[in-house]
Order: sequence, then structure tokens, then C-alpha cells
Amino acid sequence: MTEITRTKQNVLVVDDQRVMRFEATYARRLEVAEEWLYSQAWDEVWLDHDLDMSLASLDEFHKYTDYGGYNIRPLIRKIEEDAYDGIILPVGMFVIHTGNPVGQDWIAQALLPWYTVGVTSGHSWSKRENWPKWAKGLRYAEELEG
Repeated sequence: MTEITRTKQNVLVVDDQRVMRFEATYARRLEVAEEWLYSQAWDEVWLDHDLDMSLASLDEFHKYTDYGGYNIRPLIRKIEEDAYDGIILPVGMFVIHTGNPVGQDWIAQALLPWYTVGVTSGHSWSKRENWPKWAKGLRYAEELEG
């Protein structure tokens, strides 16, 4: 893994909340991320691990968090399986910018056999968008926002 230096223009960001300080295409949900990732070549693809805040409601949030959370792992598994089968995506570099250290290691281990992978702090490249209205009552969301 390498620390990244930004020089590219064609960037996909898979993140539920962050807005980057550079121009990018944003995929806030997994379905959109998969569609766009497989639709064209990308110079960089930035990956967040936990995508809970992209969910539409508190009920949907509880549904996913009760089963381990809504995260990027299904997409990473697909990318990994495709690479194993010889389908390598035209991506210059995957950049992992999650604040979840376990998720960061998991993503890196899955992608490193086939792709260039960089790791950085999401906070140094972005700012968080406002939390969804349904998340305001969640204790940890308020702590993170403050």
C-alpha cells in the first residue's frame, strides 16, 4: 500500500456522507457504485467501508445494523471474485479512505493481489455532509457530527 498523491481527474468516490475537496463522481449506495464502477475506466476509486448513513430511514438503518451493518463488503467481494476469474477492472488505483481500521485492512487484503491500493485518512481529503434527518436521534451520529 502507498500513501497517495492526487494527480488524476476521473475519480469515483464510494462514500455515504463525505464530500471530497476535489472533483469526483459520487456513489452513495452500493447499487450505484457497482453500476458506475463497471461502466467505464477510472483513474481512482475512493472507498469508504461503512455506508450506513446512505440508508433511507431509521427502520432501514436498524435492519442493516442488526445484521452487521451496511457496508462495501459485497461490492469488494464481487471485485475480488471477478479478478480471480481474470476480469480486472480498468482502475488506476483504489484509495481506501475509511475511518474503520478493520474495514480498511479487509478491503486492502482483498484488492492488493490484483490492484494498486492507497490508504489515506478521509478527514484530510473531505468534509462530512449533514447527517440524514433520521440519524439525528442516534447518539453516536450526534457525537460524530459535533
